[in-house]
Amino acid sequence: MSNQPSTHGKYGPLALCHPDKKHVAKGLCRTCYRRHWRNNSPGQKKKESEYQKKWKERNREHANAYRREWVAKNPEYEERRKANQRRRYKDEPERRWHATLKKFGLVPEQYEELLSSQGFVCAICLKQDPLGRRLAVDHCHTTGKIRGLLCSLCNTAIGMLKDDTTSLLRAVSYLEKHK
Repeated sequence: MSNQPSTHGKYGPLALCHPDKKHVAKGLCRTCYRRHWRNNSPGQKKKESEYQKKWKERNREHANAYRREWVAKNPEYEERRKANQRRRYKDEPERRWHATLKKFGLVPEQYEELLSSQGFVCAICLKQDPLGRRLAVDHCHTTGKIRGLLCSLCNTAIGMLKDDTTSLLRAVSYLEKHK
């Protein structure tokens, strides 16, 4: 009897990549072989990516529920993902800006056009951002429709009032009353 590990399992040859798994082809287990095939087949990655996007669109509720359940079981992964995202965006502010625009379906040219149509100032206070930041894209949280560009202070104020016009009108009357 030799001291060499067995190259055959109960149902056939073992994979070289993962000796505990069954060999499929080229000395690889099923997972590694699929990864190898996907990476070396022209157009396969794009084809699978498109299929996954379409599947997620058709099964959005199921995919979101699965993701929420998985994140609840693996909180350390989500913490790590968020920390990496914060670090990446902190190091690369342009990336953060482009991600924000993408979230609203804008390209930089559209942002610049909106900014110039507002005279390069906040739509509420008519001033540039006091913190020296780019103006924030203000949008309706119900419809997702873009309303305009706001400085960080005005955007925060509207957010604190939860976009409620009644609360905003009460705030205006309160300020008028206590001049």
